[in-house]
Parts: sequence; structure tokens; C-alpha cells
Amino acid sequence: MFKDFFSSLLFATLGDVSGGGSGSGAGDASGGGTTPTDGSPWILIIYVVGIAALFYFMMYRPQKKKEKQKKNMLEEMKKGDKVTTIGGIQGTIAQIKDDAIVIEVASIGSAEKVKIEVQKWAIGSVDSKNGSDAD
Repeated sequence: MFKDFFSSLLFATLGDVSGGGSGSGAGDASGGGTTPTDGSPWILIIYVVGIAALFYFMMYRPQKKKEKQKKNMLEEMKKGDKVTTIGGIQGTIAQIKDDAIVIEVASIGSAEKVKIEVQKWAIGSVDSKNGSDAD
């Protein structure tokens, strides 16, 4: 049932290649001609494999590459780096915990700087790197 559906779907535009005219002869009655559905199932397999490869190279592979780059960026962050969160908050890393970071975002007069704790996954980009280790 599925084979007939896919075969008719693939070959719908080809029409009847059996030479189906109105002529008389034993060829019409005996089905001596070939139809597109009598062809090899390899064409269907080639189409399915081609579509799967297209999805892999157009969607899955680039997404995995981006995820890998973000993971490396998050692992390489260190104290003193300037970062931007996915919400648009900009600041400097003051402390790094297991799954969170403390960011210094502003200073109010002579008071201590305002610190915000955010999850690591919420970091959108590392804007600039600090060349020295400020541990």
C-alpha cells in the first residue's frame, strides 16, 4: 500500500509510458509496456536518502556546531571577562560558580558595585577577554 502511494507520488508527472494509444494489439491487453510503478524501488530509496542528507547538512550539523561553540565559550570564561546576557545585561564577571556566574553591572556613587547572579546558559556572548588572571 505504501509502496504504491510513494511510487504514484514520485511518478505522477511522468504519465503513462506504456505507449497507451488507442491502437489495437496484444500489447495493450497483455500489459506489454512498462509503467512508472513497475520500476525499481531504488529510486525511492535514493530520494529518501537524499532528503535525509539535506536535512542533516542544512539543519542538524549547523545547530550542533553552534552548540559546541557556545559550550566552548562558556567553559573558557574567566573572572574579569566582559559579558552580555541573553536579556541584554552587560557586565564584568566577578565570580564563577558551578552553574552560575556573578556579574558586576554598575557602581552607585561611592557604594559597592551592583552584582547580579545569572545562570551560565543565560550568557549570550563574551564581549572582550581580560588578558590577566585577576584571581
